[in-house]
Parts: sequence; structure tokens; C-alpha cells
Amino acid sequence: MTMQRFVVTAVLLLALLAPGIALDEPAAPPVAAKSQTFSSSMLIVENAGQWPEAARFQVWGSPFGTGMTWLAEDAIWVTIVDQGEEETGRRKGGEPFTLSAHHVFTPTSQSGVNLKLTFPGSNPDVRIEPFDSQETAVNYFLGNDLDRWQPAVPVWGGVRYVDLYPGVDLDIGSSDGGWKWRF
Repeated sequence: MTMQRFVVTAVLLLALLAPGIALDEPAAPPVAAKSQTFSSSMLIVENAGQWPEAARFQVWGSPFGTGMTWLAEDAIWVTIVDQGEEETGRRKGGEPFTLSAHHVFTPTSQSGVNLKLTFPGSNPDVRIEPFDSQETAVNYFLGNDLDRWQPAVPVWGGVRYVDLYPGVDLDIGSSDGGWKWRF
């Protein structure tokens, strides 16, 4: 039953993304990065060494609820996780709980689905360029090794896959609380 739920979720995810994809007539001339107008309900965190190199950006504010979205040069990875009680921060009766020093988490198994979105026949040397610099910065202080710490990691409002296809760029940002894809 849970697998059916995730298959349905994956199909709905693709259906939600499809209407936002449209080809403009003709390709727009290059514009300054700050001139793009996307809302800041989605934050795109740059990889400054806190993740494997292939993951260029991590998207926060997924319209799909729980999960994570990663932007790589060869694909867009979407992970959707079945949200259990522990993740919701609520007890079975719907009442929120407060963490205390005495609270013990019980490990649970989770179900999820990973979707790899690719662009067949696209440029293998595509570049991902961020735009719409945000005032927000994120700090990653991982463990006791100061060399792994990444302070003030840049956050962006959108990214552009430059020359995804010859003469075609893909802009990803957010608008009205959802994702906006523009070719």
C-alpha cells in the first residue's frame, strides 16, 4: 500500500512540474542576474564543500512537503520521504510535543522515492549559474574538524542551466509558493 502511495505521489509530482514548463517565443536575450523576479519561498543553497562535488545546489522549500531536491549538472534529483509521526513533531492525537533532555527517539524505518529528472539529448557540458542573491546565508559546522566547516554559504533565489540545449537555458526559481520553470 505504501509503495502505491509513492508511485501515485511520483506521478502527481511529474504532473505538477509539467504545466510550469513552457517554451518562450523566441529565446530571450541575456539579462542581468538581479533582474530575475522569483519569490524567496524557495532557497537554493550553494555547495561550498559541505556535500559531494556532484551536488551543486540543494533546494529548500520543496512544494512537495517532505524530502529534498538536489541540482546537479547531469540531473535534478528529487527525494520524497513518507512523513511519519516523528517527523511531524506531533503525537498520535495531533498535539505537538516538546523536546526535552529526557526525550528518547526510537528509530523507525522510512519509505520514500528518489526521482532522477534528466534532459535527454541535452548539452553534456551544461553550466549551472545561480542568480537572485539572497541576504540569507547558511552555516555548516560539521563535527570537530574545522576544515569541514563551511560558514556563510551563499543562498540564491534561482539557478540557470546555461545552454541546456543549443540556445536554450532553463531557469528554476519559485513563484507564488511553488516552483517556476522557464526555458
